[in-house]
Amino acid sequence: MRITRLHNQLRRTLASGDLPGFPPAADMLRMEYDGDVARRAQLHSQSCRFQHGCFGCGAVGGYIGQNLFLAPNGNWEQALRSWWEEYRQTSGAIVSRYSFSASNGHFTQMAWARNAKVGCGAADCRQLGGRFMVCNYEPGGNMIGQPVYREGWPCSQCPQGSTCTSVEGERTEMSLC
Repeated sequence: MRITRLHNQLRRTLASGDLPGFPPAADMLRMEYDGDVARRAQLHSQSCRFQHGCFGCGAVGGYIGQNLFLAPNGNWEQALRSWWEEYRQTSGAIVSRYSFSASNGHFTQMAWARNAKVGCGAADCRQLGGRFMVCNYEPGGNMIGQPVYREGWPCSQCPQGSTCTSVEGERTEMSLC
């Protein structure tokens, strides 16, 4: 899926130490697209309520991370790159201890090392003036005081049982767990 691939490409750039101002990540997971997570994101987008929350998540245990995007003719690449570009307003110091800022929350949600699942949905919402796009992340990130990721050599602190991989279809260094 294109959405997952772009998430993983961006995360690989960070994990490998190629994102300016940020150290490499020792424990960055490779994200997988999840149909249940996507279904909840789709329900949220169809609500046409531009606010955070997880519609249809009543039975889900734990915290769901979420990014929202609205544009007249929005597409997934535009949404994901818009969220990721917040790294430019984010200090690399946040890596070891997350602190909330309205200017970095989308980026850090995408960069949260322990995010294993992503699912997205979109709907055309005339009352909002465009295409409303939602991505949900499990488990959610942006936990105050917690590390966004562990700094270190890529894949040097992967969870037990995981292997170091590259982004599917790319001949790049392996940097995602």
